[in-house]
This record gives sequence, C-alpha cells and structure tokens, in this order.
Amino acid sequence: MSNRRILGFALLAASVLSWLVLAHFLGWLVVQAGIEDRVLLGAFATSDLVAVLPAAALGVWAWKSARSHAFLIDVVDELSKVVWPTRQETQDSTVVVVATVVLVSLILWAFDLVWLEFSNLILFSV
Repeated sequence: MSNRRILGFALLAASVLSWLVLAHFLGWLVVQAGIEDRVLLGAFATSDLVAVLPAAALGVWAWKSARSHAFLIDVVDELSKVVWPTRQETQDSTVVVVATVVLVSLILWAFDLVWLEFSNLILFSV
C-alpha cells in the first residue's frame, strides 16, 4: 500500500474520530443549554450534522496543507522503517513484565508487613 493511501486512511479515521468527539460535545452542550436536539435524516441529531462541517474541514485542511501533508508523509515513511516484534517476542516480553510485576509486588508486600509490625511495636508497646 502506498504512503499516500495510508495517509488518506489515517486522515479519514482522524476526521471521523474528531466528528464523533465534536458531535458528542455539541450534544452535551445543547442538553446543558436546554435546547431540543432534533433528530434529522432518520438517525442523526442536529448536533451530529453540525459537527460534520468542522471535522470535514479539518481533514481537508490536513490533506491540502503542504506543510502538514509533508510532515505526515514523513511520519508514514518513518513508521514503515520500524521493525515490529514477532508474536513470540511479544509473548516472551509480556511474560517477563508480568513476572517482574508479581515479584516486585511480593517484595513490596513483605516490606509493608515488616514496617507494619515495626510501627505497631513502637506505637503500641506502652
């Protein structure tokens, strides 16, 4: 897949995500203002349709802006150079992380018990 196509999909996903977030925020704002958010076109509220415009404008701007377009193409180029771990490497690393967390948790628990007994000995020895 070409870098331009990957960038197009990424910008489309970012635009849809920004539309959902903005639509949710506008819906909340309309409810807080006590205004009725009418359903239009069957399933979309007015706030949903209003949020489409800035989200689409953001996507078009990001695609058309030479500076952002060049930056995003460079990001895609750099990500294509990344060597991703295999499934086995990921599983092995996960086992190491979980084992380390369990070990450190047990050590902290033991220290906590020692300090609890030590503080009880000092505070309640009277």
